[in-house]
Amino acid sequence: MEVTPVVAEKASVLPIKVSGVSLLGWNSDGTPRLSKSDFETEIHLGYEARDFVIGGIKRKQIVRSVSGIPILKDIPILGWAFSSESESARETELILSVHAEYAQPSDNVPESLHDELNATENDLIHGIEHPITNLGFEQFGLDSKTIE
Repeated sequence: MEVTPVVAEKASVLPIKVSGVSLLGWNSDGTPRLSKSDFETEIHLGYEARDFVIGGIKRKQIVRSVSGIPILKDIPILGWAFSSESESARETELILSVHAEYAQPSDNVPESLHDELNATENDLIHGIEHPITNLGFEQFGLDSKTIE
């Protein structure tokens, strides 16, 4: 997501660009099948605190995959007995909820926000330094965050 504010005397403009890449599956040669999407809008804000929501950015995808016993699944007609095909529909929606507030560069950051930013940064650093701990997401006993 990219936000580049344009500040004027009585209001600001927030041009917002959101882009993403989704993994749809894998091609037969092992390369990933990707879907890219982009979204752009502008928000005009006065200098008092405002909340706004950008919603309705929906995406529907059909994901099809084939799995089976190597080599045997590739034999015409006989391969049906040694493979399986699956197709699933995936629907996602992106909703941005924003609280915009006027601040000077010299303003202090509230302590609660400062602590939340530090916790998020520490989680990201831990995930980068210890990638093996990213395995087992949401699985009891493997993901330490589910036990808290």
